[in-house]
Amino acid sequence: QVNRQIAIEELYKKEELDDLYENHQSSKKEHQRRDEVLISLLIYQALTVLEISQLKVSDVDLEKGLIRIQENKKNRGRELNLKAVQIMLLHKYLMEDRVRYTDKKKGLLLLGEKGRPMWSGGISRILNQNRQGQKRMLAQKIRQSVIAHLLKAKNDVRIVQAFAGHRRSGSTEAYAQTGLEELKIA
Repeated sequence: QVNRQIAIEELYKKEELDDLYENHQSSKKEHQRRDEVLISLLIYQALTVLEISQLKVSDVDLEKGLIRIQENKKNRGRELNLKAVQIMLLHKYLMEDRVRYTDKKKGLLLLGEKGRPMWSGGISRILNQNRQGQKRMLAQKIRQSVIAHLLKAKNDVRIVQAFAGHRRSGSTEAYAQTGLEELKIA
């Protein structure tokens, strides 16, 4: 039995997410921009590890500032806006970094070592470069944090549901902070 409850009080604060994006240093200089793209997709689009691993170069439309997320077993497909900073970052990554890899799986956007697809362990390693113990971060928890922050900012549940790709509104509503939880934190 999987515990599907979201521990709102254990989610990352906006400042922690900003710090991850702004201060991440890759172990290899040549992976810095790829890692920044990865982290930006976690923080700005709240993508799952599966969605990130399946992204193709053709899913990115820099002219329209959009990224297409393909439907999978858990989430609906959707088009999400890119932040201005991501458009430039993706452009540089595609033109300068991505071209170095020979892609074993045709057209994947983000590749791990030796041109292989990204996977959860590799993503976790990237997120936790130079992090120990309590400071370690989880991709799923980043997604949960982003969704919870959107709801806390009073965004409509249906809009957040579409953004997250949730099939049921109940999945999105699970991220809403109740009044009691807010009192505990205050």
